Amino acid sequence: MDFYIQTPPFSRHKSNNYKIGYFYWETDSLPASWGKDICRSLDEIWVPCHLTKQACRKAGFKGPIEVVFTPRPGVVDSIPVAIPTKGSDSFIVSDNTFIFYSIFQWNERKGYRKLFRAYMEEFSENEKVLLVVKTNPIKHKNHGLAKIRHDTLGFKRFAKNKRHPPVYMITQSLSEQELAGIHDLGSCFVLPHHGEGWGMPIHDAMMHDSLIITTKYGGITEHLGDSNSLIIKHKLAEVRPMNWNPYYQTNQRWAEPDIGHLRSLMRQAYKLSDADISDKTREARRIAQSMDIESFSKKIEIIFSHDRFKRIIRG
Repeated sequence: MDFYIQTPPFSRHKSNNYKIGYFYWETDSLPASWGKDICRSLDEIWVPCHLTKQACRKAGFKGPIEVVFTPRPGVVDSIPVAIPTKGSDSFIVSDNTFIFYSIFQWNERKGYRKLFRAYMEEFSENEKVLLVVKTNPIKHKNHGLAKIRHDTLGFKRFAKNKRHPPVYMITQSLSEQELAGIHDLGSCFVLPHHGEGWGMPIHDAMMHDSLIITTKYGGITEHLGDSNSLIIKHKLAEVRPMNWNPYYQTNQRWAEPDIGHLRSLMRQAYKLSDADISDKTREARRIAQSMDIESFSKKIEIIFSHDRFKRIIRG
């Protein structure tokens, strides 16, 4: 039996053993080449969420498909993150500042345009709010730090609300401890993404007791709901191709978050009492912590106890 953790193609592996592939995807349909490859090359598929499972079935895969969550390590010790003023190294964040924050790669699937627009339109510079964004560019021509600067300046220049609240951008590489510091600093993690294969920053935010505002479409968001987070309404829409990745095509669909609802949820989060926030974050943390290595191992043991694997061992 062979087990491969990678994106397709799996056809490069010429073994005659029973082959299992594990991979992620974020829209309702796989790329056409992936669908043909998994049907031809794999006996079984393991995926992190039902969105990817449904996409594999839609592609015509007939073999067993197991949904196996992605485990994350426990909370690491954090290093505090300083948010300076202009010309100063001192904190501008007071105890009563409500900090929205987000951690993502700067690409269209993460919905960063909706995040900036909702925040800038909903709040003003007179309110005690701050948006902290930790991001990194795609390693592709025309997608470096210059694009991040160009986009963020454009958001500010064309914002309907010219007296919008502050945004603090972090584009340098950070350690796991520094990333944990951002989670500890933030009040509410916001990510209006179009689809997730898993969503590791969301998982980490849940473990750090952050209130979550996000789209429920794929990955760990399939475990979120009204009891543990604030879910953005969405409809399914045609995928917008991205020139850095040929696998996103217009014949696929992904989630299109409702920006008006995102604005209202950010306002709701800003007004929620500490008790209401604690009720949601406590339940979110319980779910996140249940997806540890030990639980993952037990899940694998259960899968391997199925009759098909007993037959493989006997064979």
